[in-house]
Amino acid sequence: MSGEVHVRFCEGLGVQFPGLLTIREILNRLMELVPEETLRGRYVRQVEVLSQLRDLQNEVSEEAENMAIVYDMERDIRFRQGLVEGERKGLLEGERKGLLEGERRGLLEGERRGLLEGIELGLELKYGSAGVELMDVVCIIPTVDKLEEFKNLIRRADSLDELKLFLGKAYKMPNGD
Repeated sequence: MSGEVHVRFCEGLGVQFPGLLTIREILNRLMELVPEETLRGRYVRQVEVLSQLRDLQNEVSEEAENMAIVYDMERDIRFRQGLVEGERKGLLEGERKGLLEGERRGLLEGERRGLLEGIELGLELKYGSAGVELMDVVCIIPTVDKLEEFKNLIRRADSLDELKLFLGKAYKMPNGD
């Protein structure tokens, strides 16, 4: 292949050399024959060196720059290596974030369960079975902050009605309570 390009180029340097048309043909032929970018660049540089024999290096350089060079990134080894490395880093980062989020959720759920158990114990100790009956509504309290607020209210409340009032305002108590 290399010999064909050189022979073709040298033919173009003869008496009937039609100028830029031949340079364009040579470079187009290189594009067709050499799909690999690095190797094609080497051949283009060889053509530039040969073009110095006829003082045509500027024309060859300009034509090479003006050509639409199609480069298949997915075939490039560095691109593929970068892609694999990027995927590896992305998976590690995703795994790390997933673990952190799982840990955060686990801690919140543990705190929530602990508060619910403490609230149930507080209701039972302070109000007996009538207090424990509120647990169905207490369990639907969505946030740890509201559970903390309710737990503190159990300590301060003088009657079960105060607790029912809090729950009724925020979490629709069943009728009859």
